[in-house]
Amino acid sequence: MARVNAVEFLYSGTRINLETGDSEEVQSGSGAKGALNLTVDDVSYLLPLKDVIDVDAEKARLSKAAAAAENERDSLAARLANPNFTERAKPEAVEKARADHDAKSAEAERLRAALKRLG
Repeated sequence: MARVNAVEFLYSGTRINLETGDSEEVQSGSGAKGALNLTVDDVSYLLPLKDVIDVDAEKARLSKAAAAAENERDSLAARLANPNFTERAKPEAVEKARADHDAKSAEAERLRAALKRLG
């Protein structure tokens, strides 16, 4: 599923081609940029994404989604900062606006972190 054809051992600088079984010495950590980093049982795995996805298109998608979440978060923050809203609206509406604000803040943070990981 991940289309893995080679394994690179970061600390030893050895890369093994899984199709041929050949090994070669590489600069340690050469595949870390633009790779998905997974940690399982204290072992980190890097899956290079540059040949699997269009990184530029994914960056554009993440940027657009993060900007939309940030705009909605800021709109909710302005509404919550307005005393006319918080004093006159039903308590359920104010609580929902706070929950939505928190959700949009978390979403924007998650998307910006994903964007940062792509480089």
